[in-house]
Amino acid sequence: MQQHTTQLLLPRVNKRIAEIDEENYVVPVAFNRRKLKSDTNSVVGADGLCAYAEEDSADVKNAVVAEEVAREFAASIDKSQLQTLTKINNQLKQLLNGKSIAASKLRSLLTDQQHTEYLRSLDALRHSVEVFYCNGMPQELKDYNILLRNADLVFNKYEKMAGLSSIGKRKYKMHVLRNTEYQSQSLYETALERLQEIFDAATGEHLMELRNWMDRDVVFDASSDLQIDCVSVPRVRGSKSHQARDAGLPKLSKRLKRQACILSALMTAASDIAFVPLAGVSSELTAEQTLSLRDKLKQLTLKKKWS
Repeated sequence: MQQHTTQLLLPRVNKRIAEIDEENYVVPVAFNRRKLKSDTNSVVGADGLCAYAEEDSADVKNAVVAEEVAREFAASIDKSQLQTLTKINNQLKQLLNGKSIAASKLRSLLTDQQHTEYLRSLDALRHSVEVFYCNGMPQELKDYNILLRNADLVFNKYEKMAGLSSIGKRKYKMHVLRNTEYQSQSLYETALERLQEIFDAATGEHLMELRNWMDRDVVFDASSDLQIDCVSVPRVRGSKSHQARDAGLPKLSKRLKRQACILSALMTAASDIAFVPLAGVSSELTAEQTLSLRDKLKQLTLKKKWS
């Protein structure tokens, strides 16, 4: 009976894991109530992340959820295993209904090896965006954002003044409007100069990381279309400015990752008891595979950036 329960639960658990990973790792197609705009001057937004926003969500699910295979029930289960399987099935039902599980409770349902694998999975790579964004925004870009916000504040002030003046609600002397506009341009120029300093000083993987955080190609040469105004200056991903071209970011929530890892661990534990083992099947990456994949992703992105 409990084996059949496990068999019925597994598709639901797989589906929930896929939903969690999609919510946590896929760049949203809408951010701050506006559609993302791809950079028409770049190849797939210059960083591949527009592809994440537009890709079929099934691709994400297939990367996490192994293809379902008809499983053969284990021929015999002893009393202790049956009790454990019953507890795991009950816990999976609760998790699927939005309940949580205490760490001590989870530990009691897993073997030593299964628990070790669960702890390892919390640090293992589940999606490529973890390579790009897991360390958070680089400090230099935080400094650039401060300069950009100051420029935006002055420019918004100028726009408000000009708007009130145009409809006759307020009267401003021309030199006041002009000086406010010039001040905003000066601040945008300062911000852009700082961004150029940041990119000129960066090399290798750090340069790749900076580029992944920008909403468009950042090139400081004769072919650049960068201008000193609120529309043309590059924005850092996550920006709430309506001038940002691609503002979306994956959540990268540790809480959501933990939920997916718990479901995976319990699903594995239930399957180990209920079914005949599948030889050579593993849904998790080893530490060596994680490091290898991380390195390959970085190298692939570097080639894409500089090709």
